[in-house]
Amino acid sequence: MRGNRKYYYIYPEYLDKNLTRKEGRRVPQDIAVLNPAPLEIKLAAKKLNLSIKAIKDGAYPRQWWNRRGIFLIEKKYPKLETLKKLATTITHVIRPEIERKRKELIEKKKKEQELLEKKKRQERLKKIIKSSTAKKHTKIKRRKT
Repeated sequence: MRGNRKYYYIYPEYLDKNLTRKEGRRVPQDIAVLNPAPLEIKLAAKKLNLSIKAIKDGAYPRQWWNRRGIFLIEKKYPKLETLKKLATTITHVIRPEIERKRKELIEKKKKEQELLEKKKRQERLKKIIKSSTAKKHTKIKRRKT
């Protein structure tokens, strides 16, 4: 698989802001991404219309113990340009999109929780009303006899 000429081998470490150039970062610090997730890299590549294949168990040779994966990304642009485009897409498009979706999910869960609480309150009120009307009926029947 190593001799593949259609794809670049991209490691998440190439884009990681936490790493120095010596440790493997390939993009400038101002463009780099803080702890890029494999999903973010996949989404960014798809956003840039680049075909991508992931190897989950792969590791960057300088950090062989840290298995963050390897990505085979189509050679459409020069490698550094591809890395810069991936990093900027993650920073300016993917992460804000993920954050927006996360906020929407939180709001949706809050609304569902509020509806559940409202239904529970209504059921409790119905039970109280039924029990109070049942007591009134029993009192009325006792008086008549």
